[in-house]
Amino acid sequence: MRIDLTIAILFVSLLGASSVSAQTVVLANRTTACTLNPAYTMADVVETARNFEWSEDTAPGVVVM
Repeated sequence: MRIDLTIAILFVSLLGASSVSAQTVVLANRTTACTLNPAYTMADVVETARNFEWSEDTAPGVVVM
């Protein structure tokens, strides 16, 4: 009986702790591997990325190159 009670308390504690530390922010991570063509620089890549048109719904918060 004591073991059952201990297991039940442990289960409830773990369940409570997992709901407290649950992630509330929804994030999407997309990674694309690419290479630069000859005669292009990272400055060209940055310029292209800054001039790209994003819709309000799909605009990324951060772009890392």
